[in-house]
Amino acid sequence: SKAQGWYIGRITSEGDSVAQDHERQILQSMHDQIVGNPINVKMQKRYPRDLHKEIWAHDGVKPDQTLYRWWWEFLRASQDFPLVRRELSQDQAKSKAIKKIEKQFGKLGENFNEWWEERGSHLFSERGVPLVTVLMPMPNNTAFKELNGVVVMIPLTINRQLIQEQLDYILDNYHPGNELKRHAASTAAVGIFPRVTHPNTRYDVLVSLWRERQLSLKNKDKRPWWEIYCDAACDLKLKQKLMPTKRQTSTKKDKSPDEVKSDNSEKAAQRLKYSRKAEVLYQQADELLRNAIQGDFPRDDAFQARKRGNRT
Repeated sequence: SKAQGWYIGRITSEGDSVAQDHERQILQSMHDQIVGNPINVKMQKRYPRDLHKEIWAHDGVKPDQTLYRWWWEFLRASQDFPLVRRELSQDQAKSKAIKKIEKQFGKLGENFNEWWEERGSHLFSERGVPLVTVLMPMPNNTAFKELNGVVVMIPLTINRQLIQEQLDYILDNYHPGNELKRHAASTAAVGIFPRVTHPNTRYDVLVSLWRERQLSLKNKDKRPWWEIYCDAACDLKLKQKLMPTKRQTSTKKDKSPDEVKSDNSEKAAQRLKYSRKAEVLYQQADELLRNAIQGDFPRDDAFQARKRGNRT
């Protein structure tokens, strides 16, 4: 660690010309405690180099189940339907941001896992997390802890949340009963946009709905919103259920005109419901995509603000 390296460098480079014997002995003793402290060793294992925040923070999650994958999907969607990209590129600052993201993400290809192995894994990897370092005492030195507490070195090159997280871990080992709290801090070349998480957000439906709407506009097929929603959600059963009922005369079980009318009235109400839902989801997807190609994902704070406003 940097702290360990500083002490080693101080001892070896300054030597007898600066440090007195007793100072050198103190520094050497502190260095030995830093290197040999099991809490510092465990801390380095908790925050390894080249970790990926979205994977590291959720045990057992694969890259294609994370926001990394959905950022990639939104960028692919923007390439397949470049109208929004061209619109945003009219602004010099936005055009610069788009070009930067294009350069960083490189060729997206058709397969996320292949892109992840070739480029994404390196792009989103952390370059190393500066650590809060315990200088003294060792965890089993009860007398020192009771008299002096714990002496630590705190780096000021990470945010306060991550500092607090590391301190929590140290206190959890030195002061039983404290809970270790997790907070994220990214040093990756490209980081996921910090936000209040919405675990139930269906990014697969959002990006698919955006694609279906763009395809509908491109083909001028005049598909209604409810049908676009069903196609985006791959819900053929719902689509068939919402289709208008037609009067048939082939069997005795045919519905009467009044029954057909009532049935269609209910279906019309349901189609309106899903159409409104689709329009709202499209607004969210469109904002996510516009921000994604400028370097912020998943950012939809304007949509969330409107959503909160509608609730009040």
